[in-house]
Amino acid sequence: RDLLQRHLDLARLAALSAEDAPDEAEWLRLVAAAPAQARELLQTEGYFSAAVQVRREGPAPARIRVQVTPGPRARVRELSLRVEGMMRQRADAGDTDARAQIEALRQAWPLGPRTFFRNGDWSSAKNAALARLRSLGYAQPQITASAADVDVAAAEVKLDLVLDSGPLFLAGPLRIEGLERQDDATVRNMAGFGPGAPLTETLLLDYQDRLRKSGQFAAAVAT
Repeated sequence: RDLLQRHLDLARLAALSAEDAPDEAEWLRLVAAAPAQARELLQTEGYFSAAVQVRREGPAPARIRVQVTPGPRARVRELSLRVEGMMRQRADAGDTDARAQIEALRQAWPLGPRTFFRNGDWSSAKNAALARLRSLGYAQPQITASAADVDVAAAEVKLDLVLDSGPLFLAGPLRIEGLERQDDATVRNMAGFGPGAPLTETLLLDYQDRLRKSGQFAAAVAT
């Protein structure tokens, strides 16, 4: 109800003054377009078999009745989540960290079997998966395939997602700026890593935390 009241073109007419109200031709157009628009909006919430009836009562300005029978809400039937790129190459070569990261990516996926399907949740889950890859040092991940296959009769959705991790970014030479009273060695020794280490978000944040807690600097940022 709230979704349709916010986004149906018909709904915005309630806020118009009498002098701004549409003419008869526009009324007819909006009423005719409303069922299809309502069904499209309902599909974003997982209602793929909704029946919508729109009835106008009286001359313009008129009362418009929108009657909705949403039908069953679709649930996720299954998920195919595949990871390609360097993370997959490392996992196939026996890297236990990469294998654990792929498994953690699958475990963190929120739209599991039997959960309700929503377009917004589907988009958010994909963005979260990309953010997770970036946090692990794969700074340029991308989605190479994405599909939500809807079975309207069964009210089920099959999700298919392929992520390309891209390259694993490694630490290069450490560049230090802004020192006044401390020497470079103090900052370098706190890093705990050197060139060639996978440059994960956790690695940088831990380093930044050590610098700040050392009490030797007014401020410290590792990027």
